[in-house]
Order: sequence, then structure tokens, then C-alpha cells
Amino acid sequence: MSPETGAAARQTRVDPFAFPSDTTFRFVLLILSVLGASLFAFNWVYWSVHDVNRELAITFRCVREAGPVFSGTGDPTAYAARTSRLHACLAGLNHEKGRWILGAVGLLLLVALVVYAVWPKWKLWRGKLTPLTAEDAPEVVAYLDELCREAGVPTPRFVWNPLAAGASGLAFGRLGSRYVALSGGLVTTFYTDRDAFRAVVLHELAHLRNGDVDKTYFTMALWYSFLAIAVLPLLPTLHDEGAATIWRVSWRLAALVVLVYLSRNAVLRAREVYADVRASLGPNGAPGLERAVGKLKSSGRRLGIPFLHVHPSPKERLAALRDNDRLFRPGLWEAFGAGVVLTLVYHQLVTLITFYYTSDTGALWLAALIVAPFAAGVVVLGVWRGVFLATVRNATLSPLWRIGLALGAGFLIGEFLSLQNLASGSPTGEAPKALAKIIDVPPTRPVVGTALFGPGLVWGVIPLVSLLLFVLWIQTGARVWLERGGERAARWAGRLAILAAGAVLTVWTGIFFLLHDLLVQVAPVTARIVNADYDAIGTVTWTGPRFLYRLVMDPEAQYLGSRWPVVPAFALLWAFPLAAVAARARARSAPRPRLFVGRALLVGAASGASAWILLLVLRARVHSGVDLSIRKQDTFILGFQYWQLSLAIATQVVASTVAAAVCPRLRIPHGLLAGFVGGVIGVAALLLSVTIGTCVRPLSLGASGTADCPFFVQGVFVRQVFYQVVGLGSALALVAALTTRGAVMLATGRREQRGPSD
Repeated sequence: MSPETGAAARQTRVDPFAFPSDTTFRFVLLILSVLGASLFAFNWVYWSVHDVNRELAITFRCVREAGPVFSGTGDPTAYAARTSRLHACLAGLNHEKGRWILGAVGLLLLVALVVYAVWPKWKLWRGKLTPLTAEDAPEVVAYLDELCREAGVPTPRFVWNPLAAGASGLAFGRLGSRYVALSGGLVTTFYTDRDAFRAVVLHELAHLRNGDVDKTYFTMALWYSFLAIAVLPLLPTLHDEGAATIWRVSWRLAALVVLVYLSRNAVLRAREVYADVRASLGPNGAPGLERAVGKLKSSGRRLGIPFLHVHPSPKERLAALRDNDRLFRPGLWEAFGAGVVLTLVYHQLVTLITFYYTSDTGALWLAALIVAPFAAGVVVLGVWRGVFLATVRNATLSPLWRIGLALGAGFLIGEFLSLQNLASGSPTGEAPKALAKIIDVPPTRPVVGTALFGPGLVWGVIPLVSLLLFVLWIQTGARVWLERGGERAARWAGRLAILAAGAVLTVWTGIFFLLHDLLVQVAPVTARIVNADYDAIGTVTWTGPRFLYRLVMDPEAQYLGSRWPVVPAFALLWAFPLAAVAARARARSAPRPRLFVGRALLVGAASGASAWILLLVLRARVHSGVDLSIRKQDTFILGFQYWQLSLAIATQVVASTVAAAVCPRLRIPHGLLAGFVGGVIGVAALLLSVTIGTCVRPLSLGASGTADCPFFVQGVFVRQVFYQVVGLGSALALVAALTTRGAVMLATGRREQRGPSD
């Protein structure tokens, strides 16, 4: 590359430090990987070093005293009472488990911190490093001070080994104590090749400027502590296990060790590339950097597999120096790793939290809240950087379906590696079978253990499809914000994206496992109840298709909507991308991609008004066409409530379909907005029609229609109807918007107004 070409390339470079670096992404993944793998190991070791027979005896006694946790009647009050008694009885035993596991985690972190703290002293001793003073080389010391000012870092302690022949440097240290080590050969190059000396020193100072020294050495300390405290103590506990158990534990443990090892290597490789780029972006650049990197050898890189090495190849480093656009591309490894740690850490946290928190559903939500925002943040930042580069370059960024599939695949694999998927991860033999029989709770099988190629296929497909759409939604939000707000919106809008995506992924994770782990246990009973209600209502009025009644009235569907975070999560799907309508233009002459928020609001309002009219018409027809004796029956009232709920939910589906069809860009967010508005108006219509019915005789379900005028429904019922209608309706509105967008694309041959992928 000629000097002119290199200068031109530097002038058009995009600053990769506008966002957190890959080093930060991978460090977060490492921490989560170690946490998940360590909790796996400590759970297993706990059962091996404690008296299992004693714990089983206590558990049997508590179960007998509490009674069967799940009764065949499906009575929620009885279930809650028995569960409360069981948790109270087991509190002492569970707290003991929790303290032991938390103590083990604390020990692992303490050892890691000690290793991190003493590492600089070991490096000084091992490398025979002594302070580099002005008496040793006055010109070198003065030049080093100048380079520190140029790099924008406080002057570290420069040390050296005058007998070391290689021309190398090393930045190391801990908080409050930074060192840069120089070999004697490097100091010699100060006199023989000033550009090479400058390049190496600026590279090491760039490590300090990038703040990766602490990440690097804590990464190494954490790796060794993980091996010593979590992995090695587990191995002796397998000596008295059967061959099948040893295999199931061993291969999972090996996979987790590999996961942590690869995460460690990824951190160490990324830091080198970013230090090169930082050094090259200085005011005077680093003319000798490419030459210095080019002289490096790739010797010792066994198998040629990058993941196995802690340093990138010279070829990779040179490619990043010449084209740092590579640093903006979303990484498959980061997305896959985020998916793995999401479910791996989630399941281990659920086990730990339930030792202290007696609410089964609360433990699921809390575990999701702890881990999901971090996984979402890794994915958001990767996608946001890619969209940012495409916006700056005025280039097209293809839909990131590979990133979404990598996230979904990691989700399934992390769940497969968790202790929950290890049937022998708790006491084995006939005792647990007898205990399960007494508790009377159907066993919950892991997602990837539910016959993925049979009836459980849906539980594997849902994460893949959902997380693919999740990534495409992030891409949509990033593109519309950056197109309307320009590069200056990158940082603060990116932070909003992390918050929004973290909230959405948290709610999605909690709901997914609530449905899979808890509600599938009661599905057979609720199905019988719902079918019985459907048949009873059919004797007094028309009920429509059975599947529609099940969809609206099944307790599982109602449970989905009754979880209050569901509605805000659905609202974020349209609120975050469409909020870009408030972004100021990046330049007066730049075209601002148009949004159609007003059109979507109008569609939603019109659909909600139509629902209001239809609900009043329904009341009038019931009053005039159904005998009073039938209208007073509980089965008829239940059937009438079903039709009211169906109308309000259908309002959202219709609004979403129409808005997605008439808004040429961002069809899905516009459809969800219209559906949300229509649903809110539909709920208001349903609730107020009750009041109107008590005051207007032709709209009354009772005898006179004025005796209780005006009657207002209670707050509990208002919340229940709102969450049920808007929660379930938003899910169906999303399906409707996706279907409409697909139909439009097929009908127009993809010849739509070009814009962000939605």
C-alpha cells in the first residue's frame, strides 16, 4: 500500500471506539460463562459431599406434612397453601444449600482477586524487570514521557530487562499500579529504528488507554481460579458413580471448560487488535506499526485454529490496521456465546434463587432479570455497530439472520449443558421417583429433552424463530434511529436500545420458561376444565370453534396476559423504533426517512371505535333475542364474556393487519402500534359497556337495566381484562403484522419502498 493510499484510508476511517470494543463484549461473556459453569460444578459437588440420605429424609417428611403440591382439581388456593407449607418446612435445608454454593462462588472470586493482585509482582520477578531510569537511558526516558502525553495516558512505571534480546514490550499491572515492560532489544531499537520503537510503545500504551489491562489479567486470574476451585474438586466426586453418570457429567463439564477457555482466548485476542488500531489513530500515527506487525511470526499456531490462540495472527492484525471496518461487523461468536450463557446461567440461577425465594414464578423472573440484560447488551452493541457503519458508509446492511440463528442455537445448547438437563444432577435411584409420586407433580423435561424431533419440536422452534426476530428488531431500531438522527444519535440511542432490548429479552425468557416449566404441568387439568366449560356454554348459546374458545379462555393464555411485564414488553417492540420520529435531522439537506405514526394511530383508533359499536350491538341483540331466564345463567354469562373478550382481541388483529398493509415502511412496528391503540380502546369499550348496560335498558343483560345505574367494574377486574386482552391481543397482532408483511412482499415481488428491515 502506497503512502498516499494509506493516508487516504486513515482519513476515511470510522472511529471504532465510538462503541464498547469486542474486548468488553467478550469479557462480559467470560464472566457469565464462569458463573454458569461454576454453579453447575458447585451444585454437583454439594450433593457429593453432603449426606444425601439425611436430606431425602427431611424432604420426605416435609412433603408428607404439606400434602401433595398439585391436586387433581387444579384448585389454585390449595396449590398455594400446600406449596407455602412445603417451602416453610424446607427453608432450613435450602438455606444451607444456598450458603454453601454462594460460599463456593465467593471463594472462587476471592482466589481470582488474589491472583490478579499478586500477578504484577510475579511478572516483575519472573521477567527480572527493574525500573528504567534517566541514568540508564536519558533520551529514551524523555521520549517515553512524550509518547505518554501523545497517547493521552498517565505515565506508567517503565521497567526493563537489559539482557532480554527481543524487541518487545508488555503492559501489565493492577488498579493503581501500571507497568510497561521493555526488553533490552527494544530499547536498542530506539537508536537504530525509531519508528519501530515508537510503534511498539504506542501499542502498549494503547492497552492502558483502552482500559483492557485489568480485563486481561482478571481474565487470566479467573480462568486459573475456575480450574482450581470449580473444576478440579468435581473430578474426585465421580469415582463412585456409574459409567452412565460419569459420562453425562464429564462431557458437560468438558464442554463448559472449553466454553470458558474459548471465552478467555477471545478476550485476549480482541485486546491486541484494538491496541493496534488505537496506536494507529494517534495524531501522528504509528508509521512503523504495520512493519512491526508484519515481521511477527505465526510459529506455534497449532492446527491453525484461531479460537485456540490468545494472539491474533499477524495477517488478522494487518487486515484490521488497513481496514478497521472489520471491527464493526457483528460477530457470530458473540451472539452464539450470548445465547449459551443466557440459558446456562439462567437455569443455575433459578436453582440457587429457589433456595431463598419461595415463589416459583418469582425465581424464574428474577433469574431472567439478572442474566438476560447482559446477553441482550452483547447482541445489541454488535448489531448497532454494524448498522452504524452501514449508515456512515451509505451502504446496505443485509438482514442479520445468521446472528439471530446463532443466538437461538446458543440458547438451546446452553440449556442442554445446564444441570437441569442432567437427570443425575440430584440424588438418583428409587427415592426421587417415590418423592415425585408423593409430591404429585409431573416432571418437567428440559427444552431440548422434549423430543425435539417429535411432539416437543415446538419448544425448539420457538427460541430459534423468536430470537431471530429479536435480532432483526434490533437492526430495525438501529437503522431508523441512525437514519433519522445521524451519527450523533449513535451513543445515546444505543444506550436506549440496550435498555429496551434487555427488558424485552428478560420478559421473553421469563415467559418462555414459565410456560414450559410450570404451566405444562397443569395443562391436562386446565384442558379438561376449559373443554367442560365450552360444552356447557354450547347448550345455551353458540360458542364458535373450540380452538378459538381455548385460545381466549384457556388459563395458560390468560396467565400469559396476566403477567404485567408482558404488555410493556410488547409496547417496546413498537415504541423504541417509532420513537425515532422525535429525532432531529442529522443535516438540513439530508433526507429524513418518513415514519407513519399518525396513520397507525388513526387505524388503531378506528378499529377500537368499531369494537365499541360492535360490543353495544352485541348487547342489544342479546337483550332482544335471548330470554331473561337464559341471560341469568352462569354459563351464558361466561359465554357472553368470552365473546366480548374475543371482539376486543380481534380489534388488535384487524388494526395490526390494516396498519401493516397501509404503512409502506416499518410495517411491523406500525402494525403493533395500531393494534395496541385498538386494544386499549377495545378494553375501555368492554368495561364501559358494562356501565352503559346498567343504565340503558335495551343494552342490559338483566331485567330492568337501571337498578344498579351507574355500575362500575372493580379495579381488579379492570387489570385482569386489560392484561388479558392487550397481552394476548399483542401476541396475535405481532403474528398478523408478520403475516401481512410477508404477503405484501410476495404480492409486490419485494418491490417496496426501500427502508429499514422490519
